[in-house]
Amino acid sequence: MSAGFELFDHTADLGLRAWADTPGGLVEPLTRGFYAAVGDVAAAPGGSVETLSIGGADPALRWRDYLARLLLLFECDGVVLVDPRVTRLDEAGLEVVARHAPLDAAASDLAREVKAVTYHALSLVEADGRWTFTVILDI
Repeated sequence: MSAGFELFDHTADLGLRAWADTPGGLVEPLTRGFYAAVGDVAAAPGGSVETLSIGGADPALRWRDYLARLLLLFECDGVVLVDPRVTRLDEAGLEVVARHAPLDAAASDLAREVKAVTYHALSLVEADGRWTFTVILDI
């Protein structure tokens, strides 16, 4: 199986569903899916490799909080995560290492504003060897 994501309409909002063979494998399609919800996002060269640490016992909430952190970095700092990879995923939390690159505004086509990552329809399900995470984005 391969990892992927899809965006779907949800009333006045936008749904994001991502899937992967492992829980840690969700990081790449979730990151791509979040930026796809914003539009065609381009990262500029440079930046620094940093670790994001997300605590909490609930696995679905950790992925929701990861997306909320992407939103915060994007909106407040103009930062785009490039090549994210999970370095730790256990009962205590999640750690993701990625290049934190500046947004290349000239090369980006921002289609919509994501206002928040909600708790609505939040789910993380494993079925038939595939992990699927679903969340609604407030746009």
